Amino acid sequence: MKVKEVMVKKFSLIYANEPLDKVLKILISIPESSLPVINKNKKVIGEINQHELLLLDIAQEELGEESINIKNLKLLFKKKKRTVKDFMTEHNFTISSEDNIIDAAKLMYDEELSTLPVVDKNNKLLGILTDISILKHYKKILTK
Repeated sequence: MKVKEVMVKKFSLIYANEPLDKVLKILISIPESSLPVINKNKKVIGEINQHELLLLDIAQEELGEESINIKNLKLLFKKKKRTVKDFMTEHNFTISSEDNIIDAAKLMYDEELSTLPVVDKNNKLLGILTDISILKHYKKILTK
């Protein structure tokens, strides 16, 4: 089975210099747990995921005794002028839409990635392969 059969084709583009409060709104509104991060030249430079944004120990240190919730995190990110680059995981892993889904899943597991950008031969971003998209696909197969 090929990556193109499982990849997500509609997703938000996240730039490394974007403010975190904007990205937090995106990540809590989508089913994927992470998204690729691109630079100003639209080259994939890593990923941002919900876990990196919800680092409770950092938030608790900054907020003190206040409760940790989405509203407080947004205020914290806005106040501190933090950007995606501050919290993203940098990597240069990409896959082709023609790659085998098993090989892609192994790479994701071995490198502890939630998302793999899918690119064409010119490194144009075509879609993303996520851990969730793989699980959803195999769930469909198993329930047939």
